Amino acid sequence: MPEGPHPLAFFARTAILLVVLLALWWLVLATPLVTLLRLSVETAVPLYSLAGMQATFSGVLAEGWEFRFVLNDPTPGAAKAISLTVPYGAAVAFTVSMPMYWAIAFGVPIRSQKASPLVRSFLIGSALILLVEVFQFLIYLGVQTWRLKEQVHPTAGGLLQWFYSLAEYLAIYVVPYTAPILIALLIHRPLRARIFAQSPR
Repeated sequence: MPEGPHPLAFFARTAILLVVLLALWWLVLATPLVTLLRLSVETAVPLYSLAGMQATFSGVLAEGWEFRFVLNDPTPGAAKAISLTVPYGAAVAFTVSMPMYWAIAFGVPIRSQKASPLVRSFLIGSALILLVEVFQFLIYLGVQTWRLKEQVHPTAGGLLQWFYSLAEYLAIYVVPYTAPILIALLIHRPLRARIFAQSPR
């Protein structure tokens, strides 16, 4: 969008875009974004093998995802497999960063830039947001699996419990709302120039 004469113009544009895009996200975009998240998570799930777990998941998109983790834990009494369901509404919550980033990206002040760099920056930023959302979701799954495992055979000390609680808190309540801002600042030079009072090159 064209650059406004004052920083408040950018914040006003972004606020309006945020309201509009969040409404579109809730009414229209949630299902496509959750589908994209599911495909990405399906690709990333094999990474759990690095932590000694074999993971599979199934389920209808609108009803929730069924995850099953086979644990390679030789400890007597430890759980050998964990199953959990992620409701559709919980999955939707992991896609909120995308419309937030789009609101910031579309509100970025423009001078005389060509369209191709703007489109490239927008696509790169959107891809980074998707990677962050997948990472958040994998952390959420890991924490939930650990908690179910601890219910069967408690072994963790206070420090480990604090670490898992912190990881879950960051993944659910902090990263979704800070990542769009940080990625927009990283990708969009005109935004950095406006926020930090620099001259764009």
